Amino acid sequence: MMFALSAVPVVMISGVAIDYARLLHFSTRLKNAADSAAIAAAITTSDPTNPMSTTALTALRQARAQAVFEAQFAGQNSIYDRSVTMTEGSNSVSVSGGGTLNNMFGGIVGAMTSKLAVTSEATTRSEEHTSE
Repeated sequence: MMFALSAVPVVMISGVAIDYARLLHFSTRLKNAADSAAIAAAITTSDPTNPMSTTALTALRQARAQAVFEAQFAGQNSIYDRSVTMTEGSNSVSVSGGGTLNNMFGGIVGAMTSKLAVTSEATTRSEEHTSE
């Protein structure tokens, strides 16, 4: 009888611990993806022999950030409803990413999913070029 009464809280605590460990794992993966996307966007520059407009460069940086971010999750659906946005500063880019993670045991307490959100920033390359 005593075992039966103690088994329920033990199982619930174990389930919460598993969901929390998964949340930490996927938060780290999401942060790594945002870091990679920010670096990819930051190193994207205009060709000095054929410069592009600021609008075109921003669009190219956004496309590269999106591609690199999504490549980190190729073939995996653990985090769904993923999103990524890139914002340019005067000499930096900021990438914000997010998604939704299904909880394995959270449904027991009414938390079926967890929302994840991360931000990463990287300094852009200098556009200055010297000719000899």
